[in-house]
Amino acid sequence: MTELTGSATDRLYTEFRGQLISPGDDEYDAARQVWNGAIDRRPALIARPSGTRDVATAVRFAREQHLPVSVRGGGHSAAGHAVADGALTLDLSGMKSILIDPATRTAVAGPGLVWRELDAATQAYGLATTGGVDGTTGIAGLTLGGGLGWLDRLAGLACDNLLGAEVVTADGQVLEASTDDHSDLFWALRGGGGNFGVVTSLTYRLHPVTEVYGGLLGYTVDRATEVLQAYREIGADAPDRLALYAGLVTAPAAPFVPEHLRGQRVVGLIPVYFGAAEEAARALAPLLAAAPPVLDLAKPMSYQEAQRLTDGLNPPGMHRMGADRPSGGSARLGRRRLRQLHRRRPGPGPGARGVRRQLRKAGPDQGRLRPGQLLPHQQQHPARGPGASAGCGRKLSRDG
Repeated sequence: MTELTGSATDRLYTEFRGQLISPGDDEYDAARQVWNGAIDRRPALIARPSGTRDVATAVRFAREQHLPVSVRGGGHSAAGHAVADGALTLDLSGMKSILIDPATRTAVAGPGLVWRELDAATQAYGLATTGGVDGTTGIAGLTLGGGLGWLDRLAGLACDNLLGAEVVTADGQVLEASTDDHSDLFWALRGGGGNFGVVTSLTYRLHPVTEVYGGLLGYTVDRATEVLQAYREIGADAPDRLALYAGLVTAPAAPFVPEHLRGQRVVGLIPVYFGAAEEAARALAPLLAAAPPVLDLAKPMSYQEAQRLTDGLNPPGMHRMGADRPSGGSARLGRRRLRQLHRRRPGPGPGARGVRRQLRKAGPDQGRLRPGQLLPHQQQHPARGPGASAGCGRKLSRDG
């Protein structure tokens, strides 16, 4: 592991206003832990900036010391990108500013926020934007990686709703990126793959979200192929107001789960409909007729409740998470693939808690567009020719 000398860090300690944590400090081991318990990496230094100026100071320091830089927002990346051995880890979790403008339906948010925090602020005005399906996911990592969420079929991915970003570049400059300023950088940030800078502020487009209907539909595992076929076929023609997820899970020992199913392999469908309960009932009727559940917990709920539906399935410290997310939509899942997923279902017992196989119904920007076709809000990349997409569906985040 890279070791920094006292002389190298003296100036950083003088200029940096936030917290610096070194190996050997009491907080070091806790500070380097992330959501995925399989990640065990040891940064050379962990910097918790108080604001953008601190981020720029730390980036310039890392450049001078030839240190790689990793960036932590919510720390939820399954791959553990938030920490790296021998690196300077920028822990932005303390940067949690939020400014909501209900008149323009926009939000300016700090990169340390997690979705449940941003949701609480936007829902105070009856607004929301596409966020992760786990409330503890960081907004920055999910957005910059693409950003799947319950709203993505209706409103696009999280990065489709990114209107601007404040970015610290590798040389320590602070830039404002949008369609009008540094548009190449803004295009790259919206799903371009990463390593374009450290984002210190994100501006989002918000949407009215007031009525939501959703919840868990449970099935015994012997019906897995039948249920997933119904999910595939009915989901292909589902309205955009209906988000539909499926998972092969081990049922938790929770009060809402019938006792005979606790700890057993089950199939779960989670529909979330954005609209009135009567509309939701009509949208879900074909699915419920084709695959009647043994457990039906769907009901009217707030958007914040919908955002918490899967929180308990992805607790911190899990050592792995399997997912299947077909890029062309669930309609492409054939019977052979469904049987394979069935055979690879999770086993019972404490080591099998949580989601093991997860399917997400692709939205129109992921599964319905023809080659070269763009959503209405997507613009051509300024440096590319006709047909170049400025949309951000190429790289989908794993709720990171």
